[in-house]
Amino acid sequence: MGTIGPTNESYYIPSRMCGIVIGKGGKNIKNIEQSYSVKATVLPGKLNDLKVLQIFGMKRNIEMAALGIETILRMRNAKLQKITIPTNIAQHQDQNPRTGTEDIGIASETTTDILDAETQIPQIHTHLPGILEYSVFSPISIPKSSSPSPQVFLTSPKLNPVVQSPPPPTPPLPSFECEVCFETFFINDGCLLCESPSSSSIEKEESKHKICVDCIRGFAHSAITESSVAFGGLGLPCIEPECNNIFPLTSFEIYLCDEDYMPLKLRLQEQCLADAGFEDLVTCPKCGFKACVPFTESFYNCPCGRQQCRYCPRLFDDKHFDKTCKELDDEEVQQNSERKLEPKLSEAVIRRCHKCRIAFVKLEGCNKMTCRCGGMQCYVCQQKDINYEHFCQCGDTQQQHGQCQHCHKNCRLWENSDELDQLKINQLRQEL
Repeated sequence: MGTIGPTNESYYIPSRMCGIVIGKGGKNIKNIEQSYSVKATVLPGKLNDLKVLQIFGMKRNIEMAALGIETILRMRNAKLQKITIPTNIAQHQDQNPRTGTEDIGIASETTTDILDAETQIPQIHTHLPGILEYSVFSPISIPKSSSPSPQVFLTSPKLNPVVQSPPPPTPPLPSFECEVCFETFFINDGCLLCESPSSSSIEKEESKHKICVDCIRGFAHSAITESSVAFGGLGLPCIEPECNNIFPLTSFEIYLCDEDYMPLKLRLQEQCLADAGFEDLVTCPKCGFKACVPFTESFYNCPCGRQQCRYCPRLFDDKHFDKTCKELDDEEVQQNSERKLEPKLSEAVIRRCHKCRIAFVKLEGCNKMTCRCGGMQCYVCQQKDINYEHFCQCGDTQQQHGQCQHCHKNCRLWENSDELDQLKINQLRQEL
């Protein structure tokens, strides 16, 4: 009849991770031993850059301790190698055993409560499991056992073991509800909390909004080209509109795929520059390189090799050296009016954000435009940093364009901008 009692299991861990598992001054391994009532030791020697970690105790406690060690390894994305050992290996026995506990190296209940790693833990060749599985880890938290599981002590090879009360049930893992998809997930699966952008601000965890890994990935992907990001490019804004917290990039970057990580990082850098308010900031139209150029300089040399005019998209070449941008514009109009008409027509239709200089065209909605960088401007007159007071509120339906006779304002919130663009195009055609 089989015997239930303390046992040991052995695991392969990368040699370079031994210091992480053990911790400074043995702190990590001691916490595992105290939390799960086991004894763990790293055996001397190594095989193929692998070390043997042996855990001794009750089987359930060994499994929980192994999960705790897995948590430490997951922080460095290390792997636990499996060991395949035939299950019919004979157990080592002393030729002249004095007692059952001395024979197998287990202290009895009346002698000591603490196992000694050097003298009492069997060597790896004496007590090996049949097959141990392996896995690749991601960052999770393993709950500690509130009380040690009851142990079994062997008093003689021929006596039945004395089993104390059965182990308590495993406590359920904590869970949370994502505030975007409203699905319930385990905390171990990944939970992102919004944080205050100010390091001096202290908030309770209950007041922070939670989002799952899949939703933060979709949120980050849309922020690359469409949705807004946090002020200063620190990360993503909180999913709750009334919340001023953010999801810092450092809190979710490990979950992003390679296709999204670098584009999002560049997007955040652009937002950081836009919010900094550099008036002398220029952008190369060829490669997108940004630099601060003194106003006294008419051109700058881009790292891509382009000598760029700072005031227009042209190269600052010999033709441009002794002429202003307007003089070149006039020459081009005279040389080829039709060729020059196309960019002029585009300028009449396409607007640019005054803050980040991105080009845009309104498809629908009112004429108060808000860019993804946070810049606001009027779509009709392109005045920057406006609010709703900028527009005529008189409600005169007879006069569609021009200055209002009552409030003397030139722009209307719902004015047909397409008609205004067409008027500009017709005027340009007449001039050319």
